[in-house]
Amino acid sequence: MSLEDIKGISGIIGIPLTALIVVIACLFNLDKLYMLAGTLQKLFVGVSKTARKGTVSNSIKGRVIKATKMVKSLDVDVMIPDFKIQWVKEESVESFINKNQAIIRLEYKSNPHKNFVTAVTAFVDVGLLPKAKKYVNKEIIKASRLAVCRDIILKGDSEALDYFDDNILDPLKNESEEVRDLLNDIKTLDGNGMFYQILLNEYSKSARQLYPEEIGDQCFTYETSEFLRFLHNIATGSVTDVSEFYFNRNYFKIRIFLTANSITYKFNGTKVYLKHLFKSIDDGIETIYLFGLGKKAAIAKEITEEAIQKDFRIAKIIPHEYRHRNYESGRSVKGVCFEINVYKNSEESDVAV
Repeated sequence: MSLEDIKGISGIIGIPLTALIVVIACLFNLDKLYMLAGTLQKLFVGVSKTARKGTVSNSIKGRVIKATKMVKSLDVDVMIPDFKIQWVKEESVESFINKNQAIIRLEYKSNPHKNFVTAVTAFVDVGLLPKAKKYVNKEIIKASRLAVCRDIILKGDSEALDYFDDNILDPLKNESEEVRDLLNDIKTLDGNGMFYQILLNEYSKSARQLYPEEIGDQCFTYETSEFLRFLHNIATGSVTDVSEFYFNRNYFKIRIFLTANSITYKFNGTKVYLKHLFKSIDDGIETIYLFGLGKKAAIAKEITEEAIQKDFRIAKIIPHEYRHRNYESGRSVKGVCFEINVYKNSEESDVAV
């Protein structure tokens, strides 16, 4: 919670309650803190219009922060980490970024679902891939925004899902077959830990080679579409040959590893994995993603720990936790995707496993 937020709450509910909130901030996560602030403000909604709006804005912010915990391990260039709602009298919605915070200006409505959906869509429009969005395939950006919005709404306020589907998602799907197909592809990637953790992550990282150029590179835009197809083929099991788990192009230099074969590990330990991992770096790969599902997460962690000790070219390793979902059976299992970044320029070696 920022100093400005604390001052705002203090003006609404008073200094004593504000002090209590600050103390509780040390004990609770930010999402719970904002929702608590909203609950306390409800005590004053009958006498203060400002308190009523403050209740809504803090409630929305708390639910969005809770829902976006799935990107907490990713860089701010994937998703702006914070936002603030400013209530205005104008009907139109305006959003912009100021000091790494998304500012959302919208008109207060009596329908809580509309307020939440409008705030989320405005936040995602400006906050998702803030530097990369101008260079990525436009239809992919449109589909990604819809997917992220629906994900946040589902986790933050599932009762608002029908409003989003009926008023925003379904009209756009009916308007564009390409967007509809891309949404299905993204759903598959997300269930395999490849949407936020790899696709959006690599879009943000690779776009740094172009930003802040006003006009992008057609080669980059083409590679963004090709990269999505590459990940989708792996997620659907369309490719089984490990040689096809490479994506080494002008802007994207990626390698995927799946720690799925227990027999290989039983007889060879980490040796085989490390051999192929180091060979990938020799071939110019800049980022390696190593997956481990269920009990195999421990194997994946062991591989990464040994890798960074044995190869000075590895700059840092970032673990991304997710739920691996099988849409046919409906079952899910805890998974982890280790992002292994190869040393470049002045990056310092660091391991976060």
